Amino acid sequence: MNSNDRKVTFAGIGVLLVMLISALLFGSNASGGEGGGGSSTTDMLLGYVLYTDKVSFSGDLSEGSSETQEMDLSGMLVKNISATLTWTDESKPPGRPKIRQYTNAPDTFSVSISDMSGNRTSSDTGANPPGQEGSISLQLSIPDEDLLKLLDEDYQGEVWTVLVSMEDAGNWAPRIGIIGFNDPGNSYSLVVDYEYYKLAEIRGE
Repeated sequence: MNSNDRKVTFAGIGVLLVMLISALLFGSNASGGEGGGGSSTTDMLLGYVLYTDKVSFSGDLSEGSSETQEMDLSGMLVKNISATLTWTDESKPPGRPKIRQYTNAPDTFSVSISDMSGNRTSSDTGANPPGQEGSISLQLSIPDEDLLKLLDEDYQGEVWTVLVSMEDAGNWAPRIGIIGFNDPGNSYSLVVDYEYYKLAEIRGE
């Protein structure tokens, strides 16, 4: 093989290497673009402020009754929402002071939180420890993919609801004997915390 043949061979090998490297680079970019579609989708909301707010409610329920608390979150794209229900069972039996000692059985509450369509909901039931405060906490988080679908549907925000129910009001039972007293019900406190994006900011309105 003379020197000219070697030059031609090396030149051909060089061109082949350049073509292979280019193909690998363009292929990597193309696959990265497809995979990046998912990441760019979830990253679309990263440039916007995630605001935090809360609202408080209170009420008084008898055994077997319920109350619905509503929150109008129009103009908001809710990312996370939580509800905390608390109550304190009575420490003294009703009526005049009594010589005999009585124990108040725990109260049982249930709470659920949901959007207007009912597609996103969370619920739980709990009873207070004897002589202590009762508490139920719920949390609901909406994936970014679902938020972007809402934006594509011209979503304008909605009313969220929290349903509080008193399942059982534990009665007063004597430590000695069988005659006790009814516990008619109990009051409660409810705090709802939520994180959201402002729809007007996302849409540039």
